[in-house]
Amino acid sequence: MKGLKAFLEISATSISLASIIFMGIVFYTESVLGRGMLYIEPNRPLAFTELLICAYGGGLVVGQCIKRAKA
Repeated sequence: MKGLKAFLEISATSISLASIIFMGIVFYTESVLGRGMLYIEPNRPLAFTELLICAYGGGLVVGQCIKRAKA
């Protein structure tokens, strides 16, 4: 279990770092150079995982908004 936790932490950190670098490149290209960028993830399992992460995070945000609105 300890090895799995370390693996997940390392993979999450590396994916986050790669996303930060990529978004920096996208921001530079779109704001400074004035060109749009389109990126299509070639790795389908990774793309599906990223979609699930976004959906889960979005669900958490919406759930918190609903919870605060009811309070």
